[in-house]
Amino acid sequence: MWSEVVKPILDVLGFSRVDQSVGQVPPRIWWCPTGDLSFLPIHAAGIYGGLNREGTMDYVTSSYTPTVAALAERIKAGPTPSGDTLGLLLTSQPNAPGSTPIPGMTKEVQTIYAKATELGTRALMVEGGTLTVDTCVKFMEEYSSVHFACHASQNAADPLQSRFLLEDGHSTLQRSSDWT
Repeated sequence: MWSEVVKPILDVLGFSRVDQSVGQVPPRIWWCPTGDLSFLPIHAAGIYGGLNREGTMDYVTSSYTPTVAALAERIKAGPTPSGDTLGLLLTSQPNAPGSTPIPGMTKEVQTIYAKATELGTRALMVEGGTLTVDTCVKFMEEYSSVHFACHASQNAADPLQSRFLLEDGHSTLQRSSDWT
């Protein structure tokens, strides 16, 4: 996926590798995948073995939009949220029942949390089984952005029944979106 899809797109758009160790901030890209591509984690594409490691996160910060129209509406709505809800909720869910752990997910969330707090961003990290489905939905009401490192399942026939897999169960997009 990295060599045949993501890297060629980044090259055509003129994105180059960002040296985040010296404080460079990667630009944001909004992915709008369709068809079978919508089932793949574009943001995680990369080469993770050998000496020439690189991936999407070395070039850009990824966000997703279900449609170009949804992104246009978001842009028309104006600036991002402020006040009490501005902030970032993060979780890693390495032990979701029936799922194999995703390597590096806990470290990923801890690293993002550390950087967010270093930059003064209001952030909450709730890991593993301490984040129940009910508290997840409650926290989503309190934070403008979320970062989930977890398994998910997509329901192409009824997209709002797609779900995030948490350690104590799952949360559908329908339930998660009820707070918006």
